[in-house]
Amino acid sequence: MSAQTSTKRAGAPVPLVAGTDAGMQPWHLFLIMTLLATAAAAVAVRGTSPANVIFICLTVASAGFAAWAVYRTIWPLAEPDSVEEPETFGGETRAALEREKALLLRAIQELEFDRAMGKVSESDWQEMTARLRNRAIRVVGRLDGGAAAYRDLIDRELKARKAAGAGPAPGDGRSSSAGRSAARVLLICALAGGALSAPARAQMGGTGATAGMPDARVMSGIPRQDPQLPAGTVSVRLVRGQLSNLVVGFPVEFIVDGKSQNATTDETGHAVLNGLPAGATVRVIATMGSERVDSQPFEMPAQGGMVLLLVAGDQAGAAATARGAVEGSVTLGGQSRVVTAFEDEELQVYYLFDIVNAAPVAVRTREPLVFDLPSGASNAALLEGTTPAAAVKASSIVVPGPFPPGVTRVQIAFSMAPAASVSIRQKLPVAMDQVTVMVEKVGAVVVASPQLTMIRAGDTNGKQFVLGTGPGLPAGGVLSLVIDGLPHPATWPRDTALAVGFLTLVAGAWGAARTRARSAETAARQHLEARRDHAFDELLALDARRQAGDVGRAEADERREHLMGELERIYGEMDTGAPGAPGKEGLGA
Repeated sequence: MSAQTSTKRAGAPVPLVAGTDAGMQPWHLFLIMTLLATAAAAVAVRGTSPANVIFICLTVASAGFAAWAVYRTIWPLAEPDSVEEPETFGGETRAALEREKALLLRAIQELEFDRAMGKVSESDWQEMTARLRNRAIRVVGRLDGGAAAYRDLIDRELKARKAAGAGPAPGDGRSSSAGRSAARVLLICALAGGALSAPARAQMGGTGATAGMPDARVMSGIPRQDPQLPAGTVSVRLVRGQLSNLVVGFPVEFIVDGKSQNATTDETGHAVLNGLPAGATVRVIATMGSERVDSQPFEMPAQGGMVLLLVAGDQAGAAATARGAVEGSVTLGGQSRVVTAFEDEELQVYYLFDIVNAAPVAVRTREPLVFDLPSGASNAALLEGTTPAAAVKASSIVVPGPFPPGVTRVQIAFSMAPAASVSIRQKLPVAMDQVTVMVEKVGAVVVASPQLTMIRAGDTNGKQFVLGTGPGLPAGGVLSLVIDGLPHPATWPRDTALAVGFLTLVAGAWGAARTRARSAETAARQHLEARRDHAFDELLALDARRQAGDVGRAEADERREHLMGELERIYGEMDTGAPGAPGKEGLGA
């Protein structure tokens, strides 16, 4: 019987079994654990910058992938039965015997060639050829004797499968219940969805209220739906510079579906337009001198109305102040203070500065006042009430002036990363009349500063504060403040997780590199195992049909012999490690 005939009668090779196993696999567990660990890491580092959260999540995900690679590497060592040993013949594998047979036949051919060339005498040729032929006969005999061993192995395996109820072979990891597999898939999807949404929730919760109240100009022109307003109503509030500076009796233009309508602001600074149809596209414009302030286009909702704020710069007042300004100096008045509060596991710092111009006319400084925020400051913002001329540039606050007589307010907010001790060093561009610091007392907070001559505890609006005061500072002086004992999350879990993740990643990469060369051999062996299982399934089905009388005895015996031959050939290929390789015939042939 030829190998080709045996393969044809046994049927086409069965494809790889990668898609037939619908049960819970080890990689499912690694995926779930990685998602849960990523969610836990995102919660642990909430309150930091988005870049830190993303970096930690990617690190944990990489560690999970590396752990899977390590598992694939060490599993054969932990479970020796997972790697099948090839069948041996007298202590030697079939592959070794096949190689020896090929070498012996080649040696005999070379001796024939040397004899024809006259390089070997007749007596030497006969003696060496006899030895080589005897050795080759013994090797071929051992190979042929392996057929009985294969036949016995096949019979034992067939009996074991029959005893198991004609089910899959033990240890092949297949699932017999599609319902349970579907439930597992749903469970994995649910856990994955929850875990993937946790980083986003943690990041939102960690940075939700860290910047204090935003500048009014940031909210200018952004529409917002108000369900309390009547349907088809748009209410616009017009201010100049800050919320307290209302613009009264000023016309506001409403462009509704390309058509212009006007309304005038009342004593509260509001301009209202009623009766707009649902779905209409609206845009609001206010032109104040040379400045034009407009809103984002929006559509009218079916329920409720829309409200928005338009903030114009105080250009007229600024221009008048600039025309009459003279060169002079300003100071940070005695009401200026530094306030800290602990919110959302971060230290929030507020600079409430009053820039005082004691002259009767506006003054301009030689250079704009620049407040360079301390190292580690983030989320810098200007609070409501700050002069419109101030601006945030990177990690600095710039106040260009000129400054009118009296007080010009600059209110700055920023946050510091959570830590047990926070150091704030702020260089002042102008002189400060008196140093005043208010620190919210949370836990065992301790305040230290060389500029504070008196520190005492106090109570403000039901909150405990540490109040410190000291003499003034000259221009260019540095206000130094150290706050110890702040609540903060422990850093060792994060550091340990990063170290373990890095080591696992290195170990996994090393293990994956060492096992990559075995991937082709593993795939070939899986293919042979699939063909073997398919042939056994056909044998079991054939025996069942024969017992039921659905097939004749002669036909069944012939078919059984073909399947047994195919199994012998498959076992032979599994021994040689090269299925279907030329010159390496299986025993079924």
